[in-house]
Parts: sequence; C-alpha cells; structure tokens
Amino acid sequence: MYTVKSVPSDKVSFESLDSQVISDFLDWLESVCGCSIMTRNQRLSALTAFAVYAQNRDFGSATLFRNNLLKIPRKRAQRKGRSSFTRDEVKILFDLPDSRAEIGLRDKTLLCFMYASGMRAQEVCELTVGNIHPDRSGINVHGKGQKMHRIGIPAVQVC
Repeated sequence: MYTVKSVPSDKVSFESLDSQVISDFLDWLESVCGCSIMTRNQRLSALTAFAVYAQNRDFGSATLFRNNLLKIPRKRAQRKGRSSFTRDEVKILFDLPDSRAEIGLRDKTLLCFMYASGMRAQEVCELTVGNIHPDRSGINVHGKGQKMHRIGIPAVQVC
C-alpha cells in the first residue's frame, strides 16, 4: 500500500481494503514481483485466514474485508507432470548398494521396500513392529498429516 498507493501502514484499514485494492495487490505480486500463480493463491488464502481471525477482534469491519476477499477468484495454475524413473534408472538405483556388505544389503532391502510399497522415507523410518500385520497381509502406515492407510504385502516380493 505504501510503495504503490502511498498509504502509510497506520492509515490502512479494513474499509480501505476493497476487492479492487486486493485484486490490484495480487496482480502486482504476479507482474512486478514475478510471483507464480500458486504464490498469488497462497497470499489470497493467507488474507482470507487473517480475515477469519480478525472477525474475533472487529466483527463488522473484518466481515466487510472477508466479503471483499470472497469476491476474488483463485486462479488455476498448471500442474507439473510427475516424473518417474525408467526401468534402467531403477536398475541402476538398486545396483548402487554393495549387496556383499551387511550395510549394502540393508540399504538395498530398504530401497526395494520403499519402491514396492510407495512409502516415503519418513514413513519407513517411523514404522514399528506393531505396524506390521502378516496375518492380515498388511502394514499400517502413518502418512502425511497423520493420515492412516494400509499397504498390502504380496505373498512373494522380488526386487
């Protein structure tokens, strides 16, 4: 507000933050600052979260601010395609640990387990014996966000 509109921070109020000012700010982020659409959307989400918080302080003004924020649509960003290893790259990866040494055999086993299960490194590190249920052919995994999911164990796994 100060740099573009010459409004000092102590003069900014919820009433002055109408949807046009907020849209101008988000456009400024993209055009002048060179931020991506995803960054723009994150700033919009942060402003919306702040408006919800501010409603506990000054309900009337913050509600007006929040309503102005809700008028602004999020932009759709192009998603990046997933990259994956080729068969040759996977073979190279599995051949890296020295299978003749105990540590190399351990590393190869962990790599094969992670590849076969699709588990993240942190999920594998947090596994306990209690998570493995061979009688039910599965592993209980605590994933991102403490979400629990089950991974099946096939009868024979060759890596």
